[in-house]
Amino acid sequence: MTGPVTILTHDYSWSVLNKKYGIIYGNQRKTVIGNNVFIGGGATILGGSHIGDNVIICANSVVSGNVDSNSVYAGNPARKLMTLEE
Repeated sequence: MTGPVTILTHDYSWSVLNKKYGIIYGNQRKTVIGNNVFIGGGATILGGSHIGDNVIICANSVVSGNVDSNSVYAGNPARKLMTLEE
């Protein structure tokens, strides 16, 4: 990873319910990053994302959901640009 990179496993939106109703509903989601992954500076990996192996995430990308192995992703939201073979 190059810095800064943000990796989220939850957000703080439940605090609104806590302040209004005194109820806390957690919303943690597992975030998985595979082996041999490069994450460019300024990238954000959102909670619940699953990044496969051998992946390049370009700078300032916002990743949400599943990222295929052996691929290059970029953008906001991050989209697959190409495979590593291409």
